[in-house]
Amino acid sequence: MLLANHFPQALPQELVDHIIDDVADLEATDSIRGSLSSCRLVCHSWDARAARHLLKRVSVTDPKLGAFLRFAKTSERIRTFTQELSILSAVYHFGHWIELFAALPKLSALELRSDLVVPAEPAPSTSDSAVRTHALANLKIHCVKLDNLLLFLRPFCRVETLCLSCSLSINSVAGEQGESTRQITPLPVGRLVLETCCLFDTLRILKDIVRPTALVINGILRRNFGAVNMFLKSTAPDIEELILHPIREETPVALEAMLLPWDQARRAAFTALGECSKMTSLELDIMNVSWCAYLFQGVLLHMPEGIERLRLTLGYNQWTQALDTLSSHFGAAPEKYGSFARLELCGLCEGLLPDDEQKRLRELQAGMQSCLPPRICAVATIFP
Repeated sequence: MLLANHFPQALPQELVDHIIDDVADLEATDSIRGSLSSCRLVCHSWDARAARHLLKRVSVTDPKLGAFLRFAKTSERIRTFTQELSILSAVYHFGHWIELFAALPKLSALELRSDLVVPAEPAPSTSDSAVRTHALANLKIHCVKLDNLLLFLRPFCRVETLCLSCSLSINSVAGEQGESTRQITPLPVGRLVLETCCLFDTLRILKDIVRPTALVINGILRRNFGAVNMFLKSTAPDIEELILHPIREETPVALEAMLLPWDQARRAAFTALGECSKMTSLELDIMNVSWCAYLFQGVLLHMPEGIERLRLTLGYNQWTQALDTLSSHFGAAPEKYGSFARLELCGLCEGLLPDDEQKRLRELQAGMQSCLPPRICAVATIFP
């Protein structure tokens, strides 16, 4: 009886939920493994909260995908708790794609590391707008054929962040693919992220099937800027933010003389940037990029007049040249950018100790004040 009187009462459910949420946070950072599964075995009041976290993110391989979707249709917990799905396989059957959103109505994030196997007959229609009934917060697609990209995007009415990575291949004849993309209404996308896939074929097809508000291009090469210009020209009315991360390209000294006319001719070809009338934010990472001077000048030359924020990431060895370019550009037309409110300069103190960093910041600030027009200098900030 004494033991029974002193036996601890059940914890309040709010406290149980808080404990399990903290355990889930630790598992997310790889600090511990398997603890959530153990929490499920404590009692019924712990099981439901732990299952919510365990089933939130699910990874499935192709041989098990069909069975998983069939089970999901009958499992209230999976239908309710699963929000993020990653599919890892060599191929992905179109029939599964049709079943996916009926089986997982709470899905908000989807990652596909596979290609699509489409039935030969009948061919799924790409112009049927009635199928666009699902919205996703995040959609990441790796290594698919461009022929199938329309089918991957077909179920969605909006995607907040669409990430395409790796070089996408194309099988169909260019003219046939172009005709099919013109038959659909472009998909509204909050942010389109392109990871090392800025080939001409990729952007030529994307320009007809997506309309992003923000465009992030990582791993862009010098030879890709013609394709980027073409893409911007088609999507210019919707673009509000542009972020460019070029790849450093080693250039032998013997070829330096050949680069000047090559890049001067193409600076004028980046005209589509000036057609982005809604663009307010522009970021450019030119740190350690050998052709940064030509790129920077071309971007400034066609920068929209409504720009409000310009962020540059550059190395200390590029500071003097970048400052001279900014001074010349803003000084030549001081009233051109009436909405300009923020200039951010980053990366200039990378690798320095705190004392040396402060010394360099004072040096950079003094140089900026002596070179830039007062109105631009007043809104400029140097980030270490």
